[in-house]
Amino acid sequence: MATSRDNGIKLQWSTKNDIDRLCSAMEPVFQPPDEKIDFVTYLVRDQYKRWALGESSFMTPEDTVFATDTNTKDDKIVAFTTLWKDKQLYNGIGFSIGRVEFVGVVSEYRNQGLMPRIMDAVHEASDLRGDLMQTIVGIPYYYRQFDYEYALDIGKRSKTWLNSIPSLKSGEKELTTLRAATLEDLDIILNFDQVLSLQSCNYAPLRREYLETQIKGSINSTASPFQRRVVMFEDDGHAIGYFIMHNYADSSAISVLHIAFKPNINLPTIINSILRGIVQYSSRSYDEKSGENLTAIFWHFSEWHPFFNSLPSCNRSYTSLPDEAYSTYVRIPNYANFIRHIIPVLNDRLANAKSWSCYNGVLYIHNYTKKYMGVRIQIDGGHVSKVEDWFPTDRQQPVSNQIHFPPLTFTNILLGNKSLEELQIVYPDIAVSDLTAQLVNVLFPKSVSINHNWV
Repeated sequence: MATSRDNGIKLQWSTKNDIDRLCSAMEPVFQPPDEKIDFVTYLVRDQYKRWALGESSFMTPEDTVFATDTNTKDDKIVAFTTLWKDKQLYNGIGFSIGRVEFVGVVSEYRNQGLMPRIMDAVHEASDLRGDLMQTIVGIPYYYRQFDYEYALDIGKRSKTWLNSIPSLKSGEKELTTLRAATLEDLDIILNFDQVLSLQSCNYAPLRREYLETQIKGSINSTASPFQRRVVMFEDDGHAIGYFIMHNYADSSAISVLHIAFKPNINLPTIINSILRGIVQYSSRSYDEKSGENLTAIFWHFSEWHPFFNSLPSCNRSYTSLPDEAYSTYVRIPNYANFIRHIIPVLNDRLANAKSWSCYNGVLYIHNYTKKYMGVRIQIDGGHVSKVEDWFPTDRQQPVSNQIHFPPLTFTNILLGNKSLEELQIVYPDIAVSDLTAQLVNVLFPKSVSINHNWV
């Protein structure tokens, strides 16, 4: 794709030959004014470049869309965005999603309508390849103009003060040991991650390719100072869990991005050993001076993670963490397509709600404006038989079993992020009868989703 306009701005998708040039354009956009941060340089010139060239299978060299100003020497790159290919689970049902990352516009070209054109190109490409949603973590409010809504909450972040972790008592032996993960651990880690996914409505599973590159980097000593480390927990030589941490020596804390364990592990009985092990293992990444400044473990994952059910309250303090968002933007381009994909989940919910297990009827979901097409859900004998786009053709459309949502708010209901009652407190124009509200709550109950930051 290459499009041009009279003002000389041309939009195109990247090739392998564009990657170095894109790195040079991206770095100054992401650096703070009059300052240079090493992490930004790494993020662009190491991490983006590796991923753009195919490492970890997030994207290919052709998955960056960028705008150039043809009126300048060498067609200056003035805006850009990448489209990743990722996977999401909804109660165990997998589907592909488009993750929008590395969004930027050169300062003197902002407020000229470049980003809407780029986002349109990204959405078109993502929709054409069959992605059922797009996600992004970014500027507060900004992405709502591109049909995104905050709909995957992460919840409050937390930390554990190192001085709150009890020391090992004299004569006692640690219940767990830690070691660096190897490539032989890949299947074990993915199995532990799958156990975690079963406890979550919406879940982004770990990628084998991503894990492989992180482990290889550590084994071959090619990891940058900012690369992740994958570490195994063992009991008597048997793997019982793992965690992923920053390899970057933060001046104050150990950053744990992800943690999971095998099923039927009694975490409360080994939690102190786990905490001590994380501190001792992670401290090896720091020089003596940096290690003395460590004060806490930062937990970069959802407050609904089962690990927190085992963490004593004295070891957990809610806090804001650097560069962390508390919710993820979601764009679902077509509600009917998404709902058709998760029909088995809806049928299970109807079957488990005994009073609705034999229900016959139709649910109409109205989003007030035709720009955001509504949905008609046909239910026969307690099973969803048909899901299709719907919008009333005249003002006399029957209102029985109809619910009205302000545009985009239904996304929170569909993904279980908010209950109908919670949204009604904020949006009085959610119009629905009591009986229809009961059906909506059966089909789309508020659910726990365990989100984390493992990239």
